[in-house]
Amino acid sequence: AIDPDGENRMDRGIRLEAEAVELFTKKTGKKVQQVGLCVHDDYPDIINSPDGLIQKGNKYPEAIEIKCLNSARHLQAVIENKVPDEYEAQKIQYFIVNPDLERLYFIFYDPRVLSKPLHIIEVTREELGDLPAKYLAFQLEQINEVTAIVEELAF
Repeated sequence: AIDPDGENRMDRGIRLEAEAVELFTKKTGKKVQQVGLCVHDDYPDIINSPDGLIQKGNKYPEAIEIKCLNSARHLQAVIENKVPDEYEAQKIQYFIVNPDLERLYFIFYDPRVLSKPLHIIEVTREELGDLPAKYLAFQLEQINEVTAIVEELAF
């Protein structure tokens, strides 16, 4: 999708992600490791693609997700200080795939908003309660249904 400023949202995110990570690291002192894909230990079809992981010992109890929205949406996230509803499933997916994850830093970055270009919202496993388990159960149910359909069609 193209924003009113003429830039594709995905392109802006890719262009600004490294800057956002650098500012997050400066602000928090946390070293971010960039990875590709994370796969659930027990369910190989359950995955996510984190923008970064933060290691402690041999585990990854923290992660980051970066959003470089248009300025109006960025300011809305700053003012409301909450992750927009459209990212609810993505937010929960981090906690489903990584059972060691305790905290997700949802980072909003827009350098055009000079008063608050970087805004961080912390999401904890504790505050999500049983949502990760419910979403996992739903995903497994969907995978089983698709697998049954594929098997029926293939044989």
